Amino acid sequence: MRTILVVLPFLFSVSRAGAPDDWFWQNPLPQGNDLHAVQSNGDGTAIAVGDYGTIIRTEDGGDTWTIQQSGTDLKLYGIDFCSQGVGIAVGYDGIITRSSDGGFTWTSQANPASFWLYDVSLASDCSTAVAVGPDGMIRSSDGGLSWESLVIDGTARRYAVCFGNNDVGIVVGSGGSIWRSSDRGYTWSSILLSDAGSSLSDVMFVDSTTAFAVGDDETVIRSTDAGMTWSVMNSGTVHDYQSVFGSVNGTILACGGNGDIIRSTDNGITWSDHSFEITGSVRGGVFTGPHAAVIVGTYGGPILRTINDGFTWSFAQKGRRGWFWGVSSTGENTVIAVGDSGIIYRTDDGGLHWEAQSAEIDSKLRMVSLVDSQTAFIAGANGVVLRTTDAGGQWQVQPTPTSYELGDISFTDRRNGMAVGDWGTILVTTDGGEVWRSSSAGTTRWFSGLHCTDSLNCTAVGEGGVIYRTTDWGDSWIYQTPPGSWINLYDVYFINEDIGTAVGGFGTILRTTDSGNSWVLQPTGTMRDFYGVHFVDEMNGVAVGGGFADLQVIFATTNGGETWIAQSSFTDRDLYGVTGVGEKVWTAVGGYGTIIHSTTGGATWVDDDEGIPFGLPEDFALSQNYPNPFNPTTTFEFSIRNSHFANLSVYNLLGEKVATVVDEQLSAGTHKVHWDATGQPSGVYFYRLLTNDFVQTKKLVLLR
Repeated sequence: MRTILVVLPFLFSVSRAGAPDDWFWQNPLPQGNDLHAVQSNGDGTAIAVGDYGTIIRTEDGGDTWTIQQSGTDLKLYGIDFCSQGVGIAVGYDGIITRSSDGGFTWTSQANPASFWLYDVSLASDCSTAVAVGPDGMIRSSDGGLSWESLVIDGTARRYAVCFGNNDVGIVVGSGGSIWRSSDRGYTWSSILLSDAGSSLSDVMFVDSTTAFAVGDDETVIRSTDAGMTWSVMNSGTVHDYQSVFGSVNGTILACGGNGDIIRSTDNGITWSDHSFEITGSVRGGVFTGPHAAVIVGTYGGPILRTINDGFTWSFAQKGRRGWFWGVSSTGENTVIAVGDSGIIYRTDDGGLHWEAQSAEIDSKLRMVSLVDSQTAFIAGANGVVLRTTDAGGQWQVQPTPTSYELGDISFTDRRNGMAVGDWGTILVTTDGGEVWRSSSAGTTRWFSGLHCTDSLNCTAVGEGGVIYRTTDWGDSWIYQTPPGSWINLYDVYFINEDIGTAVGGFGTILRTTDSGNSWVLQPTGTMRDFYGVHFVDEMNGVAVGGGFADLQVIFATTNGGETWIAQSSFTDRDLYGVTGVGEKVWTAVGGYGTIIHSTTGGATWVDDDEGIPFGLPEDFALSQNYPNPFNPTTTFEFSIRNSHFANLSVYNLLGEKVATVVDEQLSAGTHKVHWDATGQPSGVYFYRLLTNDFVQTKKLVLLR
């Protein structure tokens, strides 16, 4: 779907890189949504698109990435750029979003059709564009500002499109189908292949006459006459391929499957295998320079990077992509997340840095109870209970009288705790886990949620909506009758002995204010399953989940659950656990290594002045430099509202970085830095402030 272009990056404009009013990614980085396509927009620059309207951008060949706002939460499947900085991304339900500034800002465009769009291609003049999907094609003659439907013949599905010049374009699809246009995409004729049959997933032009297409069953085909005839090439592998792309120096790469990558340096005559195994499916790739390329994929948004023409590959995405099942915090800064294969992640700086800790165990870990900064307990599969008393420096396996999976664990202090799990399992300790005794509520249904408020009172919830409560530390249990008792309950949290909330399947949230003697069903307006819940006081709480139906996976309340409001999380990943401190600071964890964080409670309200430390900024801000115009030194002033890693760089009119003024971790407050432009020519420049939550660009003038 790509033509090899040599283009220059264009001017920068103001855009937001992740909204500071909502949730943002802490693991994996830059983000964890599935990625479906990537395209280059100049030397070292690439833009990738994916689920939930994800658009991410790199300016250094894929080493670091910034999240861009796309204006949509629909899946984006295809993207293309032309040499004038115009970009178009397409996707689910016919969504079209367009950029005219090299991918910094995006605006949705009207589409006359509502079918899904899998790919888009811009001709070299940046005027003609064609987008294709399984059920049709659309065309633009004004660079994607307006679109018209095309009349097509046949029932074959169309998967990819690419223009080789202003006039000639190729579309490929199911059953080995190929269509060709020589009139800027107005009309398309079918091209017959002698060995047709396998679906074709992608097509690209090396130059105006040479093109490659790839697909299922190790299919690699080549045309040397601008797509009029095609020859089957021997890839020497048995892989299915999703993407094909090339560099200006003649290297051709094809990729697919779980990191299957082949490489040719002789125009496709011979191929060598350079696979890099990943958990997930490779979807797209692009060269970002003469020898550098990136590949993106699904199952957590993996990003692979090469700097030697695809000969070797490394992960550009940072962090873990396995499942996290539970999370617990103490204070605003210390958080522990646990998950599959014995993974334990800990942060002591609010998530700026996460450290993997080892318990030398491979079991699935389901939940963690963080008592204080030094002491924590973890429960998981095979009856495993772990304890640390030195902030995770060492984790000890504690003997338990069960081999059933434990779904939750709750400690009220360093000595008193409980764990619950499958087949009605309940374990109790009063000596910090040195000895665990079994307790019984008289049921064999599984328990998945538990919360203890003190050394007497605990509530457990689970299969079929069961709720059991003890007031004597597990010596006896009382069954409590919830409304809708057939619905599974997955988690429970009590803010004190009386007030608690339980969550479960099909959008179920239950509330009690009388120690569980009665439970009230609270309206949520969603059919999502809720897997985790946490309250920081009687009024403020967050529930997280997944499953199916709508995209919202985070709901919050500020009035004790009378109303629950869906929060923007920038992901539709299933979330299994949530923890919070105060009204604003929250962390949620889930599938594909997801750790997301909010410092505003996930809401989009505007704070008043209460609680803001005197002298600290309320938000991010980048001021105009002074003096301006200047010669040869000037001062930059900017504010950040909490501790962040900040980058302040200066660019020329071609988009080339000419200076890095700031590139370090900074504390909250207002900062002033100076730039000496000695050696730079007179002219217009741009300076940009970038953090995880904010990006802004302004213009300055050097006048000698």
